[in-house]
Amino acid sequence: SRSGPGREARTVWVEIPVTITTPFAEVVATLGFPEHAWESCRFSPRVLRQMVRTSEVQGLHVHRQETLSQCSWRLRMRDLIPFPCVQPPSYADVWERLKA
Repeated sequence: SRSGPGREARTVWVEIPVTITTPFAEVVATLGFPEHAWESCRFSPRVLRQMVRTSEVQGLHVHRQETLSQCSWRLRMRDLIPFPCVQPPSYADVWERLKA
């Protein structure tokens, strides 16, 4: 879409397929960043620890001085594949493990 007075530019996301592995499950996900910020995006384990969970399967990384619309990373979990265990894992468990 076009930007201009009264119009907001639409963010185009570059998505990288990732797999998150915990002791209880594997999660197929995508880690995305705004295309316009590709030169300045830096990834580290801190990015995952500082994700703001916005739904059961999505989170955003936002720098302190930015708003949610200016986020630098987006995580979207797609498939939760449990390993054989007594209690089935949940996305909430994965989020807790990312914070650790």
